[in-house]
Amino acid sequence: MLGSDFCTFSVGDWSEDDEILGVADDYDTLYFIKFTGEVVAEITKKDLKISAPIVDLFSDNDSNMNDESYL
Repeated sequence: MLGSDFCTFSVGDWSEDDEILGVADDYDTLYFIKFTGEVVAEITKKDLKISAPIVDLFSDNDSNMNDESYL
């Protein structure tokens, strides 16, 4: 929905280490956006294969995480 005329983002979080903003819109689509404004990923609820709505995002910048990623 990022290309549409109007979109509401309900949750988001900034990853300082990666300089990436992760946001979810009111259609439960996730967007990952570089600090330059470039959208690097757009993931729909259908792609994630989840039935529950996205209610929160968080960035865990702990260097002991061994580069693991969590949604």
